[in-house]
Order: sequence, then C-alpha cells, then structure tokens
Amino acid sequence: MRASALFKAGGLITALLLYSILCHVVLAVHPTAFLAAGLAIGPLMLVGMGCLLSSWRNRTSRSGSIKGLIVLASVVLIGLVWLYWTQISTHAHWVYLLQHLLTNALLGAIFAFSLTGGRLAVVTRLALKVHGSLPESMERYTRQVTIAWVIFFIGVCVVSLLLFFGSTLEVWSFFANILAFPLVALMFLAEYQIRRILHPTFEHVSIFAGIKAFWQSSPINKP
Repeated sequence: MRASALFKAGGLITALLLYSILCHVVLAVHPTAFLAAGLAIGPLMLVGMGCLLSSWRNRTSRSGSIKGLIVLASVVLIGLVWLYWTQISTHAHWVYLLQHLLTNALLGAIFAFSLTGGRLAVVTRLALKVHGSLPESMERYTRQVTIAWVIFFIGVCVVSLLLFFGSTLEVWSFFANILAFPLVALMFLAEYQIRRILHPTFEHVSIFAGIKAFWQSSPINKP
C-alpha cells in the first residue's frame, strides 16, 4: 500500500474515532443539547448534499436506479430535518438510536440479500474483485463469511436495543459510539486469522485491499 493511501486511510480512521468519541461525550453529558443533535444529523446532511451535488454535476449522464434512490432519500432527509429540527434537537438520543439501528440493519440486509436467488455473496464478490477467480472451497468459505457478517449486524442491532431500553444512555452510547469501530475491526481480524488457518495455501491480501475493492465495486462510486 502506497504511503499516500496509507496516510489518507489513517487520517480517515482517526477522524472517525474522534467523531465517535465526541458523539459519546456530548450525548452522555447533554442528551438534549443542540450540539448532540447536530453531530447526529450533520454527517447525514453532508452525505445527502454531497449526493445531490454529484447528481447535478453528472446530470447529463445516465444514472442507475440505486443512485436515483439515494438522491431521493437525500431530498427527503433534508426536508424532514428542516421541518422537524426542534423535535430532533430535543430528542437527540432517539436520532442516534435510529441512525445506529438503520445503519447496521441496512448492511445486514445487503449482505443477506446477496445470499438469495443464486446471487454472488458480498464477500465472494469482493474476493473475486481482488483475486480474479476463486477455487470452489474459497467460494464456499466466502459465502460462510457473508453469513457471519449478517449474524454480526443482527447481533449489533439486538444488543443496541437491549442496552438502549434496559440500561443507561451512557452505557448504550459507549456501545454504539465507542465500540462500533473496534467491533468491526475485531470481526475483520478474526476472519483474517481464521482464513489463514483454514486455507493456509491461499493467497491472502490485506484488509485495505478488500476495502479498496468494495469501494471500486460500489455503484455509488461509478459515474
């Protein structure tokens, strides 16, 4: 991996970690504060406006249905935030909960959908993007890994709900904001070690190579 790419990845990871810590501190100390709501909605608004800007710049090109849905969702999101900002700012903890649940539920649904109807599983598709071809044993393994990710995302949603309604806001926020990225990283590391044990002769690539393959294959990243 080139030094510039490594630097960018490190900077992005650092920014995400700092953002997560700030969200936890603000939400746990001032759950109804204006800043707490801003931190929850701000990134979503930026993504939405970014999608709209990208669509406007590429308006002469033919866009796919997924990109159209993202643009529509962005418009709806911006409108809802504008109309209901007062309620959002006074119930910021519910915004964080919905954001956390929807993110993990959507990812779980994407991984689960790829396992149906003879489709290529998400992890299988990424592995093919990196390696070009896979032996039959690795195709089975990557499909099993996709199932493991579905279980992971479902588990995160279940634990999130149990903590939100059965514990304190501080405990839930620590799980949702602070532990989110370490848990995903632990999942990646565990899968990598298991793969090396079960398939020692297979050509193993870094986690960054898999992330790069995912980004390049994403329909949002295509004009």
